[in-house]
This record gives sequence, structure tokens and C-alpha cells, in this order.
Amino acid sequence: MRIMRSWIDLHARPTRGAKLLLGGLLAFAPACSDSGAGEGEDETGESEASTSSSGESEDETGSVDPLEVGLEIRDNPDMVIGPFGDVSVEGAVEVRVRVFENGEELFVRPADMPGTNHSAFLWGLHENGSFTAVAEARNGVDEWYSSAEVAFTTPALPPGLPPAEISISEPGRAHEGLVLFGTTAADERMVYVGYDNEGTIRWYHEPGGDGSRSGGDVKVLEDGRLFMFRPGGMRTIWPWGAIDFDVDLSYHHDIDPLPGGGYLVLVRREETWNIDEFGGPATIEADGILEFSPDGEILKEWWASDHLDVQRWPSSMGKNMEPYDWTHANAVHYVPEQQRVYMSLRHQHWILAIDWPSGEVDWRLGPDGDFSFDGPPEDWFYDQHSPQLQEDGTLLLYDNGNERPGPDLYSRAVIYEIDELGMAATQVWDHAFTPYTRVQGDADRMPNGDVLICAGGVINSGNIARIIQATTDASSEAVWELRLPQGENVYRATYVDGF
Repeated sequence: MRIMRSWIDLHARPTRGAKLLLGGLLAFAPACSDSGAGEGEDETGESEASTSSSGESEDETGSVDPLEVGLEIRDNPDMVIGPFGDVSVEGAVEVRVRVFENGEELFVRPADMPGTNHSAFLWGLHENGSFTAVAEARNGVDEWYSSAEVAFTTPALPPGLPPAEISISEPGRAHEGLVLFGTTAADERMVYVGYDNEGTIRWYHEPGGDGSRSGGDVKVLEDGRLFMFRPGGMRTIWPWGAIDFDVDLSYHHDIDPLPGGGYLVLVRREETWNIDEFGGPATIEADGILEFSPDGEILKEWWASDHLDVQRWPSSMGKNMEPYDWTHANAVHYVPEQQRVYMSLRHQHWILAIDWPSGEVDWRLGPDGDFSFDGPPEDWFYDQHSPQLQEDGTLLLYDNGNERPGPDLYSRAVIYEIDELGMAATQVWDHAFTPYTRVQGDADRMPNGDVLICAGGVINSGNIARIIQATTDASSEAVWELRLPQGENVYRATYVDGF
């Protein structure tokens, strides 16, 4: 990356609030006051606002010396298209960096990265680009001062990151953020990639390790860190790629972060039972949940065989050899307000609601479960993934549909209304598509109410992994769709407005 460092003393210049668009990435630049007399100033031109006490010198009239603002663009060793803007200034109450390409403003980023004096993470750039940047700092009387313009470039992305094709994009309706997911690079290493709504890579992270059999998932924590799987373990990172926490861990399918820093992990063990389905003693895989403290201590164990009937084998899958795959858990989702864990059991066609303090199963949702269902059998879910309780109490999940009754095979995202008083379930929305995905899958609610659907489980199917944005109104329309090259597989996808 070519970088320049520049210093300049400038009196406040007017900078107006602007709505900024970066390949669909939306940001707002705060409006700034002019340096001349205007609102909030008396006849002498002095501001009625209180002056800053953070380092500017004042004369007897109360005027403030100009701020000296410097900017340096610093390479990011963890993400070549996400450099840092380091701002040097004293006495400022707000600092930001503006970035331009071909003379047009791309975005504004606050220089408030944790643990820094005044640094901005300049996310949202692309590879092989030429850009300029200007730092701005505000003093205590709402006057803004700028650095000189600094030119810099971004290099090529690491080799092997998969290109994307956008097959559907409805103007004004497609998302304006980033879609993040884990996949496999050309050399089969695991990578996480973030695409904008035009299919351009604007973010990435390389956890290392063999990605050919790893399911990637990114979960955004309340403090902005990203929680993710990696081959043989898990980690949390800051959005710019710096690792905050990393641990080797044996798990399968899912890890769910808990408030306070602990986490739930799906595990399995072999057990031997007399199983009618197999005519006597048989070894089965029993799924369980382990709760870990932040420092890795196991606080609690929960095992399906302590709570469910081991004679129930409704699925045709998992029966070809010992140990037989009895429940095939693939998701665990903790809701702190309820102190409940929602657990997906693919080979039971069930979602469990578990009272976590007691470990008791509150209910089983799905065919032959605890709820009556106002609909045909094919409207239940079959071989599902990724249940998520919504703010309105409904349940969103990804329905693979492998063993759906009837002649048609299709997958879908689906929402059910759950009446726990009347013990009744009702389908209230779905978005179905073909070809169906027999494995994996995800469905997440987006900030605007749409659903992001990850139809990426295409291992050995010859189909193409797709990420779909669908509306949740009656039309259930696909307004955006990303497609990856054949051979790429995606477990789950996550939407973010930005970092």
C-alpha cells in the first residue's frame, strides 16, 4: 500500500451533512457548523456554546486556537482492503476520516476504535483501488479542522477468494450492507468473506485450517465483536480482524455465545441401548449440550437420551451403520429473557424448547410433537436447521424438506406462530425455492424485516450455493440473490449494516 503522511493547520471549513453510498453501504456524515456568525452566535461572532477544555488555548475574548490535524494511512496486516486511518490531534472532541475515490466521497468513518487514540477502521474498500482520505476534528465550540489530503492504494485480495454473481437486485429494496459467510478458498483453506449488494468483496477474515469440511458461522456480539467457528475451535475477532479470543474446542454444528462470555456447545457421545428399530442392542450417537464458563470450565451437561424416547426414529437418515445417528442436533440458540435453549434435532423433525435452569423440555415442535397444527402435513418442517426466536414470539427456521410428504422436493425459510397456552402452531409465512438443499442452511431476520436465506448446502449435489433476501409480506418476493461458483458450499450467512 502506498501511503503518505501530511500535517496542516486550517481554520474551520463548512462541511454539510451528506448521505453516502458505497456500493450500497449507507452511512451518514454529521452536519457541521460554519465558521462565520450564525445560529448560536452573538453579534461579536463568539459562540454561545461552551468552549472546549480539552487542550485548545483561549484568549480573553474566548476564541479558540485552530486544531492541528495529521493523518496517516496504516496497513492492516489482517485485511489488506481494510487499512486504518490514524489521526494525530490534541484537544478534539470528535474525530473522523473521509475517504474518496475518483473525486467522489465514498464514506465517513469515526476515529474511535477501542484502545486507540484516534484511529478509524476504513472498511468498505475494494482491491486494487486508488483512494484519498482527509481527517477532520471538531473542537469544543463545534468548529471543524481538516488535515491535508492523503493518497493511498489497496493491493489485490489474497488468492482464491470466490467471486460472486448477483442474479437478482431490486433497486431501493435490496440490502445496503454486507453479507458475511464462511466458505472454502481455491486451495481449500477456510475463509470468511463479506460481499456488498453488488457482489464485491469488501471484508474478509482468514482463520486458517482446512475449510473443506468446516461449517462457517458469524454471530455479531453486542460490543461489535464477531464470534465465529474455525476448524478445530472458535474465536472472537474485532471487525478489522484482530483476534480477541481463540480456543481449540471439540464441537459439532453449533456454538452459541452467552451473556457474560460463556458459551453453549453441541457435542455427541456413543451410547448403547436396546432399540426396537434395530432388533436389540445398538450403539447410537446421542446429542448433548455443554455450557462453558468464559475460562473454559464445564458448568453444565444436558443429554437428549435423558429426556427423549430413544425408540423414536422417524427419519430414514442416520440408519445405515453404527453408531446410528439418532437425533442429529444441528443448532442451539439461547434466549436469556426466557432462560430457554432452543435446539434443532434434524432426524426427529423437532425443535425443542428447554428450560435451561432445570434442563426440562418445555415442548417439542414438529410432526407428532406437543402442538396441534392448523395445516397439511407438508407445511410442517422436515430435516430442518437454524431455529431463531423472533421479537414477536414467532419462530423462524430453515426447512430443508428432505422427507417432506408428497411428490415435491423444495426447501424454504418459514415462520411459525407458537401459542403456548392453547398448544397450537400456525404457519404465518414462508419463502420456498428449488432446487432444494438437502443439507445445511440458515434463515435470519434483517433489520428492515426481510429474511436473509442461506441456501448454501449444495455438497455433492451439482447445484449452486445461493444467498437470498426475501420480503416477509404476502408476496414473499426475492429482492436480492447472490450466487457462488459451483463447488462452493455455505453453511450459514449473516447480514450486517456495517461495523
